[in-house]
Amino acid sequence: MLREEILRAQAPPGARLRQEEIASRMGVSTTPVREAFRILEAEGLVRLDPGRGVLVFRPSIEEVRETYEIRETLEMLAVRHAVETMSDTEIEELEGILDELDRTSDRNEWIRLNNLYHDQMYAFASRPKLRSLVVSLRDSMAGYMHSAIHRAIASGRAAEEHRAILDACRSGDVARAQDAVRVHLHHTVELALSFFEDSEREGEEQDVS
Repeated sequence: MLREEILRAQAPPGARLRQEEIASRMGVSTTPVREAFRILEAEGLVRLDPGRGVLVFRPSIEEVRETYEIRETLEMLAVRHAVETMSDTEIEELEGILDELDRTSDRNEWIRLNNLYHDQMYAFASRPKLRSLVVSLRDSMAGYMHSAIHRAIASGRAAEEHRAILDACRSGDVARAQDAVRVHLHHTVELALSFFEDSEREGEEQDVS
């Protein structure tokens, strides 16, 4: 539950997580909350600050750029394997997800379907460790992307890029699929950095209770 709150930006980047208040709200003792903090820290979603306690991970601009540089390398590898192994049935499954994605205007549902589209595509690559690394890196930036996702929906750019990736997969064109993934990630990091810089200017820190 706490992990979902972070991924959905209900506990936004930089927010302080108060152990006693979270335990009370969730109706549990502080022991499972401490264990949750430990797991979330290992996943890179929270950080322990000796002076301020447990904070939701708030990346620097350099960390955002580095994360997407790594994702680009990993996702281009993943899509190559996906193109080489994907069946017509699997391509139709991805097409159905994109159709649902195009129809929704709900932010939470849009993100769920967006993640499902990419997760399924990389699952078809049959490289579970590679897929796990991609998901971990994506989730580490989820708070910012969830807050900024209305910009992606409004622009319509993400929808076009999703279709471009799938069209390349359908045609079996590895180079075109990799180029489409690269373009998509470049635009995504632009979106993340834009929102990051806006939030930095606001300079607001929120506490989660």
